[in-house]
Amino acid sequence: MKMNKNWTRLWLLVISLFVLIGLSAQLHAQGEESSLDESAVLEGDYDEGVSFLRQFVIEGGPIVWFVLMPLSFYSCYQAIDLSIKTSREILLPEENTKQLKKIAEKGDKEVIKAAAAKQDDLLSYSLSRAFNLVKTKEVGYMGLQQMVSDVLQERTLEILRKVERLNLTGNISPMVGLFGTVFGMIKSFNTIVEAGGQPDASQLAGGISIALVTTFWGLFVAIPSLFIYGYLRNKLEAMASEAAVEAETVLDKIEGIY
Repeated sequence: MKMNKNWTRLWLLVISLFVLIGLSAQLHAQGEESSLDESAVLEGDYDEGVSFLRQFVIEGGPIVWFVLMPLSFYSCYQAIDLSIKTSREILLPEENTKQLKKIAEKGDKEVIKAAAAKQDDLLSYSLSRAFNLVKTKEVGYMGLQQMVSDVLQERTLEILRKVERLNLTGNISPMVGLFGTVFGMIKSFNTIVEAGGQPDASQLAGGISIALVTTFWGLFVAIPSLFIYGYLRNKLEAMASEAAVEAETVLDKIEGIY
């Protein structure tokens, strides 16, 4: 299972890189082939498809090309990868839970330990890890329960730290967009000064485009990232609580051993 997850992550990364390279090549080709001047844009004499690419990507400048667009692909990759890692089939599969409960009914600690060691989901890992720690510590049933709870919390926090990457991306991208906005406005004000206070609209277009497009991309990256982060965090916390209840159910069946 671990090998399959590694291959999944590798394929997601490769696909993201190919998409980014393809889009970069398209941007370069578009920049060379586009012969639109500012007057044509103002008069509306242009192709809508080309204009969208120009206005929302090309006009954003290097801040969009080399920072915000890579951030968008990174957040997309993380969202897909973390959605897979935090799925119920991986973290709390129903089949494994039922199997551990069935084995626990026999009241054999060693059998439960061996069965839990074969899986890597939240419930199996917490039980297996707790039983291994019992070897080095003299604890009773209550101590074992507390140990399972601690291990489960530790594992949950470990996964949450990975989910935090989306939160970090969602908080950084608006700041990068704001940086582009400030840069674009400074550029526009410099244009006004250079034109003696009466610049043409076309002279201001470059700075205003940078200001607006970088803001657009900052929000475009931040909103989905923060939404998915909140969703995955709530889902993970819910599954961790469920795993704690299931672990207590399993331990209750072997309480007499301790």
